[in-house]
Amino acid sequence: MTKSPSFGARDPSSGHAKQILLGYLRRIRALRDQRREINEDIAEVRKEAKDAGFSARRIEEVVRWQEECEKHGREVVDEAEALFDLYRMVADGQGLAFDEMMDDARDRALVKMFAGEDQTAPKPPTAKVRAASDAAIAAQIDRMTRGGG
Repeated sequence: MTKSPSFGARDPSSGHAKQILLGYLRRIRALRDQRREINEDIAEVRKEAKDAGFSARRIEEVVRWQEECEKHGREVVDEAEALFDLYRMVADGQGLAFDEMMDDARDRALVKMFAGEDQTAPKPPTAKVRAASDAAIAAQIDRMTRGGG
């Protein structure tokens, strides 16, 4: 039967554990101080950019974009941006048909890749489906004209 370690070995008040814990606390405090200093430096650079006539907000967006490209790859970021632009076009479509909004084959491929089948343009009905639909409509009209509602 294996013996579980005694509580004293993990007790923060014991000598060795206390020193380890204090070491972690000091390191975290030092890192937080460094982060605070770095944030102050970033704020200062943003102010300098603004004073020089640049948009600090747009600079920040470009920096984030560069980081995304480094992390995920430029091609992935470009595809995500193209999909965003496509969704934005749909939102701003103002009554345009879906096919009118699709600029090129890339837009169509992106929609097919990322959108569900129910989100793409519907396929036209087959002749059999149209015939069945027409028959159902004719039957409904017949019932209505005879007063069957």
